[in-house]
Formats: sequence, structure tokens, C-alpha cells
Amino acid sequence: MDYSSSPTITTCKGEIRGKRLIDEPEFQADAYLGIPYAQPPLGDLRFKKSIPAREWTGTRECVEHPAKCVQMLSELLSQNDKDWPASEDCLYLNVFCSGEYSEKMRPVLVFIHGGGFACGSVKAYGDRGICDGLVRQGLVVVMVQYRLGILGFFSTGDESCPGNFGLWDQLAALQWVQTNIGQFGGDRDHVTICGQSAGGACADLLSLSPHSKGLFHRIIPMAGNARTPWSHKSSTADWCRRYAEDTLGVNAETSEELMAQLRRMPADRLAVALDAVMLRNEAELGFCPVIDGDLFPAPIEELLAAAPALPVMIGLTTLECGLLIPNEDLTDEHLEKAVKALLPKNASEGSTEALSAMYKEVALRKQPAHATWRVLIEATSDRIINIATMKVLHECIRRGAPAYFYVFDYYNKACIGPTANNAPCSDAPHCAELAYVFNGGVIAPFTFTKDDHRVAQLMMRTFANFAKNSNPNDEGSSSWQPCDAAHPGRHMALGMQPRMEEQFLEGRCERWIDFMQ
Repeated sequence: MDYSSSPTITTCKGEIRGKRLIDEPEFQADAYLGIPYAQPPLGDLRFKKSIPAREWTGTRECVEHPAKCVQMLSELLSQNDKDWPASEDCLYLNVFCSGEYSEKMRPVLVFIHGGGFACGSVKAYGDRGICDGLVRQGLVVVMVQYRLGILGFFSTGDESCPGNFGLWDQLAALQWVQTNIGQFGGDRDHVTICGQSAGGACADLLSLSPHSKGLFHRIIPMAGNARTPWSHKSSTADWCRRYAEDTLGVNAETSEELMAQLRRMPADRLAVALDAVMLRNEAELGFCPVIDGDLFPAPIEELLAAAPALPVMIGLTTLECGLLIPNEDLTDEHLEKAVKALLPKNASEGSTEALSAMYKEVALRKQPAHATWRVLIEATSDRIINIATMKVLHECIRRGAPAYFYVFDYYNKACIGPTANNAPCSDAPHCAELAYVFNGGVIAPFTFTKDDHRVAQLMMRTFANFAKNSNPNDEGSSSWQPCDAAHPGRHMALGMQPRMEEQFLEGRCERWIDFMQ
């Protein structure tokens, strides 16, 4: 399909021209794809903090999505961009904005993609659908790519390679937004940072870093946050060194020698895959953010006390882990292992039995034909995301930050693609909401039904409302109430029939938090 050119924009590094994706009498929208926000992290810049892009002469044509960061194909997440080229030269962002470049500044939504810190791209989220959705709703949308896996999160635990390079990339992109977004009609003082899964964890973590002060003003963590057990570690140095030795064949006596060898290695050797097996069994990821003494100068609990209490809209899907565990060869031993993983190591046998009975009751009520599978899914979802989400809400309430909670409960299996056949999941699983926020297939391409369009309009309006006003309600409405001390699990169920509910999972996660304390 042919597109006309957008107006030429002057950024701080040079002129760019994108393409006009919507050109109607009453509405126009433009896309600027592949804008460099940092220098390519190649050669000596590998395993270093990102630095601003160089200036260029002439007009840069920004009409193609950038290459994704080097990564291995994920069967769960990469159906929509599996054939897109990958490169270590990946520090680019996309901007989608109204074609009316007037003095009226629009709120900005900056999105960080997920993928377990190991995979993902901005290409997967499309372009025209964003223009026809969130931009039409009145936002300027920025989609950020960052370094992944070894390139983004390898750490020796010392100054040779402190880690968190993917997060430093995101900070550099946010700084670019502050400098340049006004040229696209965006309001630099009205920025919402949003992310899903690992991207949600990044968004929440960045809100706690003193380096992010003033770069954004509200947060939307989707299915991931700073409290999830896989979002960060105090250190990954030992794990990274073992990976370098066992998988890459790198043996070095010092951190300096180790990093010198890794810098000489071809980038494609450093590609990693999302390890969903590790995630569901250990609730941890190998390459992930670390408490490095710089980006995060203290443990998360201490950073919380000093960070500004920003408005939050946090969300989950109905059954987050619904596609992570196939329904095959499951036994009571699997069930017992999943339940025990939730408990402290010194928990009694009676506690394990009581907990198993509780999950069995839930499973038999919700999905009796696949009860053992459903027990595993419910327990694993609680362990790796649900309980952490309730912890974030408790903290927001305690700090006096406006906190809105949603649970996405609409599911068309087509939005996930062939992966949906791996498990008997009839409730919205991890990633199911993405198609409806970005107005098109993200995990897999598919054709929207009337119901899909209806849910997408609801989701896009909700996100736009919060980005504009720190409140997801439509103007003049107060039907969606924020969480408070008496109702920490109060949430809006978002789907075909939106409805307020006063408890989340019948208070199960709050009881878990009380038990752990």
C-alpha cells in the first residue's frame, strides 16, 4: 500500500520524514518509524550505557520499522515478527502522532515491549492500528526498542559490566522524548510510561530509580511490575558467568577478560530465547535487571520510600499463566510442587494440604474437566504475577498514590495464534490484552470481529483517559473507583460487559500477603 509523506520534523539531531497512514477529511495521523535515540551499541559500546545518537545531515527517511534486537525465536511471542531482521544496531523508537501539528499539546504514552527481557520488537505492535486507535483517541504514542538478553542484561556484578543496559536504553529514550516530543505535538510534561510483562516490570522499576525523576508522570504496568519474583535480582553475576562458560564456552579469570571475549563475539552468538520453562518452574529469569548501585542505588524497598508516588493504573488478565503449561502428563506430584513453591520452606505439611485443597476447590468450580491443569495454572499465576500485583496496590494505597486496577477478561483465541492450542484455556491469558490496546494483532495477525472492535474501543479509551487525566473514567463518569485500604482488590473487569468488582480472586492474594507477613 502506498502512503504519502508526513511533514518534515526537526529533531535535536537532524530532520526526519515519516509517512501519513491516515488521511481523512477530519483526521490525519503520521508514523515516524526507526528514529535513532542512541548510537548503535557496537564494538567498544557493547556492554556500556547508551549515549545519544549522532547528528546527521539531510532528511532521514523514517518509514520502516527498525531491526529487532538479536534474539532467538519464541514460539509464544514471535509469530507476528518472526521473519523481521534482527541486529545489534537496535536502539530506535517509533512515534505516532496526529497530523495536526498545532500549538495544542497532546499527552504522550511511551510503551516498553515485553518478552522476558530476551525477545520482542516494536514491529510486532504494528503502525496503522496505533494511528487509528490511540492516536485517534488523542495521544502521541512512542514505542521503544532496547537491548535484550545478554546484550541488555549481562552482569559481572562489578564495574566491568554492572548490567541494566536495556534499562539505561529506556532512560535514554525517555530523555529523547523530553527533548523532542514537542515537535510531534506531544506534551513533555504529560508523559505516561506503559509496559507489558517484562516491559511492565521495566516501567515500574524505572519509576523507582532516581535517574528517572521528571521523565514521566504516571505509570501503566501491564502483567508485570517491580514486585514480581522474576523482575529483578540483587545480582546475576554468578548465573551470567556460568552461562558464559557453559553455553558460550568463554573461560576467563577476571571480569575484564570475560567482557573482552564477549565483545569480540559475533552478535548472533549472544542471542537468547525466552525461557518459559524456567519462569514457571523457578519464577525467575537469568538475564534481568539487577540492583547495581547506580540505576538502582539501594534495594527496592528503600527506593520505594524515596520515589515519588505517581498515579498508577495496573492490570492483569483473568488467567495469566493459561498458556505457559501444556495440559499433558500432569500428576498430583506437579500439583504439590506448584503449591509448595508458594509456601515458605518451613511450612508444615498441613499448610500444603490445606492450600492444595483450596486450589482444587477453585479448579473444580471453574474448569472441572481439566482440574489438575487448572490448579497448576491458578497457583503459578498467583506466584509469578497476581500476588505481586496486589503488593504494588497495597504500596500505592499506603503512599497515597491514586491506584486503579483492571482485570482483562475477554478472550478470542485468534489473538494468540497457534499457541492457543497448547492448553485448554478459555480465560484471557498472558498477552491477550495487547491486541485490544494496540488495535491489531500483536502476538499473531488476525481479523477483528465486531466483539473484538468493541473491546478494543473500550481498552483504547481507558488507556487514553488515564494518560490524559490520571483517571481511566470517561469524562463525567466515576464508575471506576480507585483502590483504597478497605478495598485493595477493587477492580474493573474489562471485556464485553465491563463491571466493577470489590475483590480480586475472592481475596486470595491479600490472604497470601497477610500469611507471608
